[in-house]
Order: sequence, then structure tokens, then C-alpha cells
Amino acid sequence: MYAGDLEIHAGKQQILNLLELRKGLESEAAYLAAIRSNQEERESLRQIIQAMFTAVSSGVYASEEDYQFHAGLIHASHNPAYGKVFDEIIKPNYYEVLKSGHQFFSKTFGPRLVVVQEHERILDLIDARKAAEARRAMWRHLDSVDIKMRKLFHLQ
Repeated sequence: MYAGDLEIHAGKQQILNLLELRKGLESEAAYLAAIRSNQEERESLRQIIQAMFTAVSSGVYASEEDYQFHAGLIHASHNPAYGKVFDEIIKPNYYEVLKSGHQFFSKTFGPRLVVVQEHERILDLIDARKAAEARRAMWRHLDSVDIKMRKLFHLQ
């Protein structure tokens, strides 16, 4: 899929609006997960990252694993309001945008191993209970996605 396909699925502005929402929500969720998550949740996120690495290394887009990581992180924040916002506002649009984005970014920027590394960095900080650093790492990750989307849409 290319830029035109992404526009058909969600529209440029809707994608950018969701990214802005995700930056705030998921960055704070990473902070809270560093404080509140339990070992089982962190192990589940680690398994998702491993599955993402395996998929990307095999040439697969890993959009499902990417979605699972972000959804799992939201729920590991133990803030039901975050889960509600994610499930009711972000999720209905998220998966198609994510799937299209992975396909386009893989074709444009090459294998998505950097995304796996970004997720791993976020989880390492959560494991270490470094809440403020986990927040910054998530912000940087989503800001990188935002920059790529803006390039895709010829807005930069």
C-alpha cells in the first residue's frame, strides 16, 4: 500500500490526529506501566517483542505484534480510563492504519528492525522501573512514526 491507500483507509488528518493522541496517551501509559505493571505483563510484552523480531527478520510486516505491544502496554498502565480511550477511540482506526503503515514503511525505509529495537528499549526501561525514561522513549518512538507519516504525506 502507498500514500493513496492510507488516505483511503483513514485520511491524512485522522491519522495525524490519532498519532497526537497516542503520543500523549501511550507515553504516559509507559510511565505508569513502569510503576504499576506486574512481572506477568512485562513477560507477555517481552514475548510480543520476540515474535515481532522473528516476523520482521523473516520479512513479515509484524503489524499484529506491533498492535499487541501497544495494546498490552496500555493495559499494563492499570488505568482503566486509558484502556477505554484506547479500545473505543484508537483501536477502531489503529489496526488498518498500522497495517498500511508497516507495509509502506517496510517498502520505503527497509526492514523494521529499528521499530523492534525501539519497543525493546521502552520495555527495558519499564522493567528497570525507570518511569520518566520509559515515557521519553515512547514519545521518541511515536515521534519517529509521526515524522515518517508526514514525509509519506509530503507535509515536510
